[in-house]
Amino acid sequence: MSQNGSKRYLVTYKDPEVDSAKASSILGVAKSKTKEGVSFMEKDATPEKDDVLHFTRLGISSIELSEEEHSELAKNDKILAVEEDVEVYALEVSEEEESMELLNNPILMNGNGEGDLYAEGYQNALIDMFSSMLRYGQAAAQGEHGTGGPIPIRPIYPIPRKPFKPIPFPPPLLKQPIPWNISMINAPAAWSRGLKGSNVKVAVLDTGIASHPDLQISGGVSFVSGVSSYDDGHSHGTHCAGIIGARNNIIGVVGVAPLSSLYAVK
Repeated sequence: MSQNGSKRYLVTYKDPEVDSAKASSILGVAKSKTKEGVSFMEKDATPEKDDVLHFTRLGISSIELSEEEHSELAKNDKILAVEEDVEVYALEVSEEEESMELLNNPILMNGNGEGDLYAEGYQNALIDMFSSMLRYGQAAAQGEHGTGGPIPIRPIYPIPRKPFKPIPFPPPLLKQPIPWNISMINAPAAWSRGLKGSNVKVAVLDTGIASHPDLQISGGVSFVSGVSSYDDGHSHGTHCAGIIGARNNIIGVVGVAPLSSLYAVK
C-alpha cells in the first residue's frame, strides 16, 4: 500500500455491520495493519501509509491504494463504493446570509404549525394594503382629494376574508423543491419505490451538525480536543447533513434520504 502515487480512499461496504476482521479479508491486508478508526482518531494521530482505519458499525474503511488497486477493489461485489478521501474546508456562512434564506421563504414553519399563522397574517396584510390603495384611488377620482371632478369608475367592493383554517403539519400534498443535484442522481425515482433511507444510519464526519428544523439528529460525538459538543460552528457539516437527510416537510429543500438517521461526528 506504500507504492508511489498512492492515495487514501474511503471504502464503503455493502454490509454496514462488517467488522475489522472481515474488512481485512476483503481488502487483502494483514489484520495487524487494521486499526479501529474511532479510537485512532481520538489519539489525534496521523495514519501511516500501510495503516488501515476501519469504522465499525459504519461499514467504512480508510486505506491507501494505488490506481491499479483502486480499480480492482472497485470490482469487488462486497464493496459499495471506493472514493478518494479528500480534505474538506469549512466555509463559514454569515448570519446575514442565513437570515436571507429564511426571509426568501414566504411561509416560515417552526415545527408547531405556527407558520400557518404567519401565512394567514401575510395574506391579510396584502389584502388590507391593496384594498386601501383601491379605495384611495376611487376617492381621488371622485374629487375628494382635490383632483377634480368625478371620473366614472366601477364600484369597488370590500374584499371578503375567508375564515382561517389551520393547515395540517406537514401539509399532505406538499411538494418540496428538489435541488438539481438530487434530481441528477434520480433520488425521486428511488423514493417512488419506497427507498427513502428508513433504518439507515449516516455518520457525517465534518464540522458537526447544528440544530435545524429541517434536520433530525439522532446523536453525535466530538473528536475536537477540548470540545465536547458536536454542534456545528462553521455550517459546513450542517449543509452536508441537509444534502443527505433534509426532511420532506415545508422547510427548505429535501435531502437524498429524508428518513435516514443522522449522526454528527465532529
